[in-house]
Formats: sequence, structure tokens, C-alpha cells
Amino acid sequence: MTTKKINATEFELAFEEILKEYEDILTEATDEGLDEAAEVYIGNAHRLSPRRTGRYAANWAVYPKKYHLKRYVGNSTTTKQNIPLINILEYRTGKGRRPHVQKIFNESIYGMLEAVEKNLNKNKESKT
Repeated sequence: MTTKKINATEFELAFEEILKEYEDILTEATDEGLDEAAEVYIGNAHRLSPRRTGRYAANWAVYPKKYHLKRYVGNSTTTKQNIPLINILEYRTGKGRRPHVQKIFNESIYGMLEAVEKNLNKNKESKT
């Protein structure tokens, strides 16, 4: 934090500078925490996915970062007809339907929040 003397007209600019610095720190820490949260989800997805051959459970991944402060986790496994297997398991009517994505999310939510919070606290301590 700056300790230089400023007059009233410079106050607004100085305050904006301080806020911008903290915004950058917070954004960086949140971004890193989201990476860790996505890994928590993937770990639970590997463990809780339906298994027959294990191929589906092994194919969970984080998609490339397209949007600021967002992570998308998905599964790239497809059927022989090139249909995403996740859609069949989640939404098929009748025999063979195994909804699991919401269960994985519910199992992961506290771990994901903890990962983000831990990263924010770690960055807060290292910057102060």
C-alpha cells in the first residue's frame, strides 16, 4: 500500500490504482482456484462415473479456457455412432439410463468451494 502524500484531487486516482491492484490479485487467485476446483470435480467424476469398461470414467477433462473465470468440465467419450455417451447415460429413457452428473456435482461442491477459498487465502497471505 502506498504511503506517499496526496492531495484531494489525486485521491480518486490513487484509490482507483489501489483497487485495480487488488482486483488483479483477486482475479489471479480466483482463476487458479477454479483450476483446482475443476480438478476436484474430475477426481469425483472418475470415482463416481458409471463403469463397464472404464473408458468413460477415464475421459473427464477441463475444456480450454474460453471465458473469463469459468471452467467447463466434460466427457469426450462417444458411442460407435459418434453420439456423446454422457447424453445417453443421463437422458436415455428406459433401461440403461444412469443419471450421474448432478450426483458428481453434489459430491464435489464443498471440495470445489474449499479449493477456491484455499487458493484465495494462500494468495492473500503471500501478497500481504
